[in-house]
Amino acid sequence: MDPINISSLELVEVRAVDDEKIRWTCGFFSYGGSGSTGSATIYFAIAPGERLGRHTDTVEETQFIYKGGGELRLDEGARPVASGGVRRRGGAPRRGGARPS
Repeated sequence: MDPINISSLELVEVRAVDDEKIRWTCGFFSYGGSGSTGSATIYFAIAPGERLGRHTDTVEETQFIYKGGGELRLDEGARPVASGGVRRRGGAPRRGGARPS
């Protein structure tokens, strides 16, 4: 796969119909059927006071916190995240979502 710059990503805004705090922007660098089958590379932007929302990942995910911080909520408990942090997770664990601080 050729290198991709974030400035060339098609970004979309995602919102939940039943929770006004679930709101984020994303763009997909790679995912199943588009440059990857066992992992996904996704850009997320979550504003303070908003969150990603609970979901299940089916492929490996590596989270790199570029700017800001907050908490990553997993079934086994909340984990703090901050600028420069990296966390890798295998597929299928339940996610409580990310919440910026």
